[in-house]
Amino acid sequence: MSFLGATLAATSVALFVLGVLPRSRVAARLSALGRPGTNLFGRLRGFRVMAPATLRASGLSIAIEQVVAAKIALALVGALLAAVVALLVPIGPLVIAAAAYGGFILPSIVVERRAALRRAEAERATASFVEWTHALVLSGRPVDSAVMTLARRGTGAPLVDDVLARVADLYTLGAPLQVSLIRESRNDALGSLAHVAERLERAREMGLGSISVLEDSREELRSAARDRLLRSASEVEGKMTLILTLCYLPALALLVVIPLFLTLLAGLFG
Repeated sequence: MSFLGATLAATSVALFVLGVLPRSRVAARLSALGRPGTNLFGRLRGFRVMAPATLRASGLSIAIEQVVAAKIALALVGALLAAVVALLVPIGPLVIAAAAYGGFILPSIVVERRAALRRAEAERATASFVEWTHALVLSGRPVDSAVMTLARRGTGAPLVDDVLARVADLYTLGAPLQVSLIRESRNDALGSLAHVAERLERAREMGLGSISVLEDSREELRSAARDRLLRSASEVEGKMTLILTLCYLPALALLVVIPLFLTLLAGLFG
């Protein structure tokens, strides 16, 4: 058992180190130029444990194979810790399997949580982007010029700024602006920005003005933001009740209920 535990510990530490070490650009380039069979560790890319768009949205400078290595390492660590506890407490094999499963899904939870936060930030930045674009177009600027101006200025959200930077580079090389914005937004799973770009492209093809499209998109994004705020406000009461219950109920029991019970018990038998 000790030999097996030492082997699992060494394996988990080695996989964890391989998972967290950043890849150098030279190594990544050599790996891309090499034959597919020369990099055995690169075969971990074949495991569909996470969508590439989610990993890109998280902003973590790691690859899929590093996520897989971290998941395997943490699964081994969880199983090893549960096995050590099982030597002292009879917890059973199901708890060991549950600990391994928890370690396996922990990296995915962290990455998806970070990606969700950055996408929520991107949604707010998209609303600001539409507001600013509408203001520039309303002042007489063409929509392409307004989008390029905002692409150079930035919105403050890394996901949206990366998309706009790539779109600006493609537009400089001669690619259509709205088409590039649609494609890049879809690649990064920015649905609101892609929807706005699709409506602008449809208006351009039909010869319609972009002011009405931007006004409709602005109102829709404002309504969506209002709904999100209302949902957040509706959850405050339940969270506050839970906090008050967890914080004050034990203190109330210790300071009031238990002394009162002991006093009544002493009077009853005294």
